[in-house]
Amino acid sequence: MTCQGTVATFGTVICRIAPGFALWLSRSWPLATRRGHRFNPAKLLIDPCARQIDGEFKDNPLLHAGHNEPDYRDNAAIAPKCVVVVDHYDWEDDAPPRTPWGSTIIYEAHVKGLTYLHPEIPVEIRGTYKALGIR
Repeated sequence: MTCQGTVATFGTVICRIAPGFALWLSRSWPLATRRGHRFNPAKLLIDPCARQIDGEFKDNPLLHAGHNEPDYRDNAAIAPKCVVVVDHYDWEDDAPPRTPWGSTIIYEAHVKGLTYLHPEIPVEIRGTYKALGIR
């Protein structure tokens, strides 16, 4: 791994991994609790950029890194793992709209709140995404 910048952010690229492959991270670093460094090589880490996670996050003592002293019990058997996914999506004939940014309106709304009581929307689809297409 390579360190990027001055805040000790580490990153690497792994090529040619098939979709569905589970992976996890572990980091070993000198223990310096007074400086906030509590790296524990026995505890697996989740990639913050992972797009899919396999397993559940449960409160289990094996997942804890330790309080006053490091817990060096391996948690690989129960720790959630990152899963490699296919990033590619075939948009077929779809193309981005040609609306200039100066004329673009981005409207953020709560679907249920916007449609649930609207009298012109059929009752059976109120509160759904389908209701947004009415009118």
